[in-house]
Amino acid sequence: MKKLLLSLALMIALPSFAETSASNESIRELMAVTDARKMLDSSYSAMEGMLGEAMKPALGDSPATPAQAALIEEFKQQTVELMRKEMSWEKLEPVYIDLYAKTFSQSEIDGMLVFYKSKPGRAVLAKMPVLMTNVMQMMTTQMQSWMPVLQKQVGEYVQKVRDAGKN
Repeated sequence: MKKLLLSLALMIALPSFAETSASNESIRELMAVTDARKMLDSSYSAMEGMLGEAMKPALGDSPATPAQAALIEEFKQQTVELMRKEMSWEKLEPVYIDLYAKTFSQSEIDGMLVFYKSKPGRAVLAKMPVLMTNVMQMMTTQMQSWMPVLQKQVGEYVQKVRDAGKN
């Protein structure tokens, strides 16, 4: 009976032991095939556009004066430069490798490599930046419509928390 239970336990556990951790080399290949570095670089441009949109509420309904436009441009440039420095490929690549290795098995990475090397996979890669830009713009627009409500709610609860601390 013990042998039967032990055999059954091994049969159940064996598939999980068979999965191997993804190698750093295969993860690097996947990141190369998916143009991960290029996507990171393009995200800086997308962020610059979003930063400009984020400053529009400061202008209200008025067009930016030359001084305001210069400040907004300076803000965008400084913020993107900070992002490029703090979130450079050199800093992020080891983190990506670690996260991929913790998340995906070797067979999953191999499957992704097959997909992203295929015609549909290349199409996904080519169109994903456009999709993500559109999603980010849509989210920014959506957030602008309900942000005043959220800010009011935060203010009310900050006051309630302060008041509750006085009791």
